[in-house]
Amino acid sequence: MSPAYTSQECPQCGFVHQDNRQGDRFQCWHCHFTAHADIVGAVNVQHCYIYGSRTTGANHASDAQREGQEDLDGDISGQAGV
Repeated sequence: MSPAYTSQECPQCGFVHQDNRQGDRFQCWHCHFTAHADIVGAVNVQHCYIYGSRTTGANHASDAQREGQEDLDGDISGQAGV
């Protein structure tokens, strides 16, 4: 899968725009979801790998929030306290 635009696509609503990403910061212009841009890209790639679809949209919002919450809080390893 091509990683192009994965960090510009909102994992909560599916809106894609180049201005969603500003450096390391991601903020969706449509729904205002905010996260680290690299985490957003990784969640979107993961979604494509698992579900075979590039579009995440609202159905994926709860997965993105659950799976990425530790990462959004600063633990990018996924292993708290390690």
